[in-house]
Amino acid sequence: VLAILMTSGSSPALSAAPVLDRAGIPFITTVAANPAVTESGWKYVNRLHLSDRDQVERVLQYAVEVDKFTKIGVLYDTSDYGIGGRDIALKTLAKRNMQPAVVEGWKQTDADFSSQVIKLKNSGAQGVVVWGTVEGAVRIAQQMHSLGLDKTRM
Repeated sequence: VLAILMTSGSSPALSAAPVLDRAGIPFITTVAANPAVTESGWKYVNRLHLSDRDQVERVLQYAVEVDKFTKIGVLYDTSDYGIGGRDIALKTLAKRNMQPAVVEGWKQTDADFSSQVIKLKNSGAQGVVVWGTVEGAVRIAQQMHSLGLDKTRM
C-alpha cells in the first residue's frame, strides 16, 4: 500500500490533494491547517494538525468571552493559509454580530508592515488576529511595539 506523508503547508496540500484523491493514494498532511484540506470531500486525506477553524474560533471565543474585547482586527498573509484564516475569523466575528475593526493583508515577502499597523492603531482595536507565517507575525509585533501598540493583544 502506497501512502504519502506531506509535511508542507496548505498551498501544496490543496494542490496535491485532488490528484492524489483521484489516484486513490492515501495521504497525511502534518501542518496544512486550511479547513479545505479535510472539508473538500476528498476520501484519502487525513490531517495531524488542528484545523484553522478550530484554532481561530477558539482564539476569538477567548478574546470575546474572557478578555471581553469588542474591537478585534484581522491581519493575514495572502497565501492560502492566511486567506483561509482570514475568512474563518470574519465568519466567526459575524456569528457573534461583530464587525472587524480592520482587515488588512500582506505578502509573505513583505518586510514593512507600517501601513497595516497604522490602520490597526487608528481602528482602536483591543486585539488582533495575525494569521500568517511566523516571520511576518514577528515583524508585525515589532512594528506594533515601535508604534506604541503594546496593549493591543495578538
